[in-house]
Amino acid sequence: MPSTSKKVRNLASHTKMAFDRQEFKYLVPLSMVDHIIAQLDQIMVRDKFSKDDYYGVYSIYFDTHDWQAFYSKMDGNLHRKKLRLRSYSKNPEPNEKIFAEIKEKNDREILKRRVAI
Repeated sequence: MPSTSKKVRNLASHTKMAFDRQEFKYLVPLSMVDHIIAQLDQIMVRDKFSKDDYYGVYSIYFDTHDWQAFYSKMDGNLHRKKLRLRSYSKNPEPNEKIFAEIKEKNDREILKRRVAI
């Protein structure tokens, strides 16, 4: 599903991005991965984080002392939130952005709010 994004301002006047989308996940046989990537490379445009090839996505997830976010997912709650820090570099330089994100799921709709820090 295509996602929509918009720039919004938070109270501290930092620019943040909000993404409203639906996510669907599929298991892909390992034997098809190279073929699928080759096909996608012909029709997709790489984003600004992709310098010459693929890049990693590095996340640190936060939870409460009694693991509320984890158990909310395991219990199959249709409405849940999680907080994470995300970087597109394994060892970010001081000038590279790291994002603080709140990802909220309500049934199949996902809202991701992020601010660069």
